[in-house]
Amino acid sequence: MDRSLPTAGLAPGKPVGARLSDEEICQRVAAGETALFEVLMRRNDRRVYRAVRALLRDEVEVEDVM
Repeated sequence: MDRSLPTAGLAPGKPVGARLSDEEICQRVAAGETALFEVLMRRNDRRVYRAVRALLRDEVEVEDVM
């Protein structure tokens, strides 16, 4: 499985997400570029994890949600 970030429309090896804001990525994901969702998760993984953990207070459930 290729774990690299999407590179559509940029120089080889330069990920799209490297120069897009979260808002731009959300708009593009909503428009059908679902592979860009991974960029958002990579950028915000720790924040999302902490927020979910604060709500659920159960590590097993947090892992399931993530």
